[in-house]
Amino acid sequence: MRARTRELARRIQLLQDLATAERGAPYNYAEVKSALAEEGVHVSSGRWHYLINGEGALTTDNALLRGLARLFSVEPDFLLNWDDPELPERLLAQRELIQRIRQDKIQKFATRALGELTPESLRAITALIEAQSRGDFDRS
Repeated sequence: MRARTRELARRIQLLQDLATAERGAPYNYAEVKSALAEEGVHVSSGRWHYLINGEGALTTDNALLRGLARLFSVEPDFLLNWDDPELPERLLAQRELIQRIRQDKIQKFATRALGELTPESLRAITALIEAQSRGDFDRS
């Protein structure tokens, strides 16, 4: 059950990345709550947090998951059907941009976490991130 909770969170994060690629920012809680409320579906901030972070019990509320699918403009099966590993076509089309956005997030986090870095250090970190995203990074 825990694996399914994490898988649902992974899928929602992919949709948030797609929203970032398409509209410049992920949906925040207020936007999600408002969009779902228009359909008569309630989501608390705690539940939204659990959904996007893969914590707590698996959400099986079909109305909530269908509402999220409509918000992100994907087929509901992407959030409801665990046997289908297929990514929505829009996600496939934006995959490269989504990877770049994730790399940028990692680089910004590393910069904040490590403080002031030399340009050489930043280039080295960026090269490692890019190598890992291409699958060139040897973990042995």
